[in-house]
Amino acid sequence: MVASSKTQIIDTGGVVLHQLLCGREIADPAAAKEHGQKKVWEFAKGMKNFVYLVVDARSKKALVIDGCWDVDGIFQYADHLGVEIMGVLYTHSHFDHAGGNVPPQMTGGIPVQLPGAQSFAALGLPIWAGASDADAIIQQCQISKDAVTSAADGAEVKVGNALCTAFATPGHTPGSICLHVPCAADSGKAQISAGTLVPAGEGALVTGDTLFVDNCGRVDLPGSNPRDMYKSLSRLCQGLPAGCRVLPGHDYSPVPHCTVGTARETNQMVLMGLRSFASPGRLPPYQECTCSLQMSSAFIRSMIGDAQPSVTITSLSGGRVQIFGAPDGATIGDLSKVLYVLLRAVPQISARNRKLCNAQELTFGEEEGKPLTESQEIQTLGSPPSVSLLSADLAREEGHVLWFNIGAEVMVQGLKGNPELNGKRGKIQNFDGMKGRYGVQIGGVDGLKGLKPANLSPASKDPPVPSFDVEEVD
Repeated sequence: MVASSKTQIIDTGGVVLHQLLCGREIADPAAAKEHGQKKVWEFAKGMKNFVYLVVDARSKKALVIDGCWDVDGIFQYADHLGVEIMGVLYTHSHFDHAGGNVPPQMTGGIPVQLPGAQSFAALGLPIWAGASDADAIIQQCQISKDAVTSAADGAEVKVGNALCTAFATPGHTPGSICLHVPCAADSGKAQISAGTLVPAGEGALVTGDTLFVDNCGRVDLPGSNPRDMYKSLSRLCQGLPAGCRVLPGHDYSPVPHCTVGTARETNQMVLMGLRSFASPGRLPPYQECTCSLQMSSAFIRSMIGDAQPSVTITSLSGGRVQIFGAPDGATIGDLSKVLYVLLRAVPQISARNRKLCNAQELTFGEEEGKPLTESQEIQTLGSPPSVSLLSADLAREEGHVLWFNIGAEVMVQGLKGNPELNGKRGKIQNFDGMKGRYGVQIGGVDGLKGLKPANLSPASKDPPVPSFDVEEVD
């Protein structure tokens, strides 16, 4: 069992989630070895269940989510990746997710028991499930009470070096849970031989049957509760960042995943939940994206020093930016230069990606000299994927850099190698994108001096430079 071109591989940075579809990566009827197995796997293909393998790329440890239908196939897939399965988590108790006895009305009265939790219990592997669903899994899979660990709201589940968090989301079942996999600020570096790589720079949420791409799980089954479901949806979609990738339990939509932001805008059940529960309560503490802190620290270290920032850049993502309050006279070329300075200051970005995004290759679909507009498409000459990879590294970041237009008068400051130049006035003549330095003509000094933004400040006669924000647009 290996990945195909249709396999979705979601990279949160250091942790990669493989979305395995029953009937495709696992439980493929065409690969069945006997008639009974083929019939079960045809059933699985019709149910369209997703099983997830959450892999910590550093330790090569993996957690299975909703391991069912074809447990042997899941282990074969893990073996092909060279990772070790260390446990399984179930989002809820229903047989198509947890295994065990299938309701006889669905099999024509023929007893059918699916591989699932009992298979992992037999191997002595840890099993996690929501507190109110644990007993149902124990009963239908005929395993001991000691085999299942109850995951309460906010329970931490360690996958190798990654710390994931379970959220209690009752509604579909009393003990439904979702698993949050955090961003680790190392996205865009996953190595895959097959499949479609999906950057998830703001983390991922495996939702089982709580939240689908266009809907939610049924609330007309025994133990389900519509009011609980609305509250769970509202709490998730208010408490998580817009870019968090939603990974559902079934392939019920034309696209196999979405973001929390998309769910807030287009999912009618989520909208109903937001209207019904405007204040559903906070999510428990979880590992939030640290890109913003790392990005700011990188700028302070590499570029700003003690200088007062005058430009703010936030959330480059998805090849598109929204610009507010650009300085008068600022051009598309100016912005590309500033963006390049920011990108090259981030230590997490690989040398390959940094090389792709120099000041010449970052363009905005128009001539460099044209004025900035409020919405600008980011493009890269010759390599469109580079911005997508970088956007995963820069998710939710916030950094600052001084921006000087060509011809601006500046004051030199903070030079240690040539302290005699400190306090002298100069004029910006050009910008070297490869070095991230301005060419400055300083009065009384021959030639141009290449100076970092941190070594320049606006000359006292210049008005303060207004700031602009770049915000993510899905």
